[in-house]
Amino acid sequence: MIYAELALSDVQINCFSPRKRQIPSCPASTTQSAGQRCFSVTPTLCKRLFRQILLATCGMMGLIFHTQEMPMPALLYKADPARAERWRVLFAEHAPDIEWRVWPDIGDPADIHYLGAWLAPDDLQELLPNLKVLFALSAGVDQLDLSRIPKSLPVVRLLDPGISHGMCEYASFAVLSLHREMLRYRQQQVEGLWKAQPLIPANKRRVGVMGLGLQAQHILSSLKPFGFQLSGWARSAHQVEGVTCYAGEDQLSEFLGQCDILLCVLPLTAQTEGILNRQLFERLP
Repeated sequence: MIYAELALSDVQINCFSPRKRQIPSCPASTTQSAGQRCFSVTPTLCKRLFRQILLATCGMMGLIFHTQEMPMPALLYKADPARAERWRVLFAEHAPDIEWRVWPDIGDPADIHYLGAWLAPDDLQELLPNLKVLFALSAGVDQLDLSRIPKSLPVVRLLDPGISHGMCEYASFAVLSLHREMLRYRQQQVEGLWKAQPLIPANKRRVGVMGLGLQAQHILSSLKPFGFQLSGWARSAHQVEGVTCYAGEDQLSEFLGQCDILLCVLPLTAQTEGILNRQLFERLP
């Protein structure tokens, strides 16, 4: 599976392959875990946004991109109808050699090489036999039933930096609200009471983040200026500057035991579903 994160000025692409291999034509990359290579390219996306990601994705997977000698491939859009026109205008400007189609008017299914969707059709393989890439128009792929998607079909996650920044804002708001006892003050306001709460310096407050992926690291970076004691936990070992990192089930209890405030930024998978349960919360101080 491939995950691609789009920004207005940068694009970072994490390429996941069943077997560890160097991808031709890619810049030098760093192995993050078995079978994973991460690298960055920085096109001027305000000029070549969609064409660049299609070219990059197809190139990584060894797919043949459209040339003048080949029939024009089509991209099928299956998401929010209100946004379809904005996408159409961008494609017409930046990727004119890709035909634009909107669900359910798919035309000849054989022409469709790319699908941009929030939810994929149930009969994906039968409906679109020549599909080469599925672009999940979301920050994650939780809404997709991956068991119904062919394993050979690359799935690309698109993440606008605005989404990432918004997540950092939500996380900072939640942490600061708890740190400054705003929930308690809000309840006192409703009850018409005033009782000052003890002030704890930020450098005495321990904030832990479950998950150490790209979004979690962005959140940790946004919390650093406040001076909190920061820690993070993930299933595999990580090193993050200024963050005490824990890994695996063996270190989960140690991680939880030193968290005053806990954030969960783990992706929803079969392994993480239900991880926030009574047994976990009982291990908090």
